[in-house]
Amino acid sequence: MQRQREPICHRVEQDDGTSKSLKMSIGKKKLQAKGQKGTTRLMYKSMVINGASHCRRHLMIRCHLCEEDSWNLKEEADEERKRLGLREGGDPRLTERAKQWSDYILSNTTQTQMKVQSLIQQYGRDHIKTHPQHWNSFMRECAAEEHQVNDKFLADNDDVMRNKGASQCCYWACKTPAGEDGKNLLKCTGCGIAKYCCKDHQLLDWKWEHKGECTVALPDWFKQEMEQDRQRNLSGDYEEYK
Repeated sequence: MQRQREPICHRVEQDDGTSKSLKMSIGKKKLQAKGQKGTTRLMYKSMVINGASHCRRHLMIRCHLCEEDSWNLKEEADEERKRLGLREGGDPRLTERAKQWSDYILSNTTQTQMKVQSLIQQYGRDHIKTHPQHWNSFMRECAAEEHQVNDKFLADNDDVMRNKGASQCCYWACKTPAGEDGKNLLKCTGCGIAKYCCKDHQLLDWKWEHKGECTVALPDWFKQEMEQDRQRNLSGDYEEYK
């Protein structure tokens, strides 16, 4: 029986012909070296699940809060997986959630842009100076809508992060991603996000990808910053951590 070819898109090829995920190729020691917090944040702000990159804070492939967009990377990886006869990268539930929120945010952005154009048509391009009362009212309305949208988004995010996680086995070569014989999927105790149909696939994925992605790989100071970000977001401050 011919061995299934491994996907290599967005992975780092090694001298022995194998490949590693980017984080595992660099290595934990270098990623967390003293004086390299900027690099550490850059690398760990994403979490790769079955070959698809998500923002770590909100598990979104495209995130309006983190201003991250990895759809193109996922599409490239999925093209390779299709050629190899594999299922798509990522997780169906997380991917569908990302699509729904992306469409919702785009719709809200479009409506806001239309309101701006309406102000221009009514009061001219200098309306901010000539009719500041209308602009100030509009800005207050936008701020209220932003809070409403993000409150809903963050509540959904807490539910996904704490209670749901992935919906299928996260090991790329799994042939029974929904689980075996009606058994519940095993949840990674480190992150609570990744799930597996069996212990063997959990161990295989740990070596393949998850070792460099799991929450247990993160330095304590980065975890603290993530919680600070979460608390700031919940208080209405949506600026990305600097």
